[in-house]
Amino acid sequence: MKKKISHRLIYIKVYADNPGFQNNASQVTTGTLRASHRTSTKPSFNNMKLPYQRHYAEDVKSMPSGKPAELCFDLLPVAKYFQAGHRIQISVTYADVDSPEKDNSVDFPNVVFFGSSLNRTKIVLPIIKEIL
Repeated sequence: MKKKISHRLIYIKVYADNPGFQNNASQVTTGTLRASHRTSTKPSFNNMKLPYQRHYAEDVKSMPSGKPAELCFDLLPVAKYFQAGHRIQISVTYADVDSPEKDNSVDFPNVVFFGSSLNRTKIVLPIIKEIL
C-alpha cells in the first residue's frame, strides 16, 4: 500500500545536462525547491536579480489543489562551454536520492506543467558568447 505524501513535502528538482554527440550526458547544474517554500521575496543583498526564498515559517504555503502555482528558483551557478552541435537537456523530477522523500512506497501527486501563449513554462539560461 502506498502512502500519500503531503503537498507541503514536494521537492521539485531541475537538472541541466549536456547530452553531447553520443548520448554520453554530463550533468552541468541543478536546482531544487520545496514547493511549499515557493514564496519569493526581495533579499537584503545583491543576488543578481535571481529568485530568492527566505524559507521563513510565515512564507510557507500549501500547493493549491487543481490550480497552477508558480515555482521560480535558480540553478547552481556554473560556467560551461558547449561545443558546436551539443544540446542542453532540461529534466524536471521529484526529489532525488539525497532527499528523504525518495521512497517507492510513497504515492506522489501528479505535477502538470501549465502553459499557453500568454503564460508559458520557461527556463531562462543566460548565454554569453566569447570572442576567441
